[in-house]
Amino acid sequence: RVHLLMQKLQDAVYGNEGSVNRIFADESGQGLVLFCVFGLPPFVHQDDPCRAVTSAKEMMTVIQRMGCTGKMGVTTGMVFCGVIGSESRKEYTVVGDAVALAHVLVSEAGENSIFVDQTTHDLSKASFEFISTKLGGGNSGVGSRISQ
Repeated sequence: RVHLLMQKLQDAVYGNEGSVNRIFADESGQGLVLFCVFGLPPFVHQDDPCRAVTSAKEMMTVIQRMGCTGKMGVTTGMVFCGVIGSESRKEYTVVGDAVALAHVLVSEAGENSIFVDQTTHDLSKASFEFISTKLGGGNSGVGSRISQ
């Protein structure tokens, strides 16, 4: 069942020309994290924020149809993307403020919710309906939850 779920989630990402960077167990050990990136060459589009939100909505539909729960954070911004590490251990990864903010949004999101940052909201508000939400837990700023 996990294999089928992951396959369907990857299909939602690849169908919108995104990339799956990593799949790993979350810090609590009670779930999986699928780390996706949009806008990597050669799949760079003006509407990458919309593609990311579309993909997140499709993934949430898959998760719920399979009787599971999930939460997502979608951010837009400049990041470092490339190989990090030494000769003995290196990996291709993405790091930066947008990645850290996505982690914050996931931690703020309720079950079966998708939170986006202000930049993603502004660049995709013509295509999606959002509900503004004040971030709690000591996190400053406002996020937006996608209206389902």
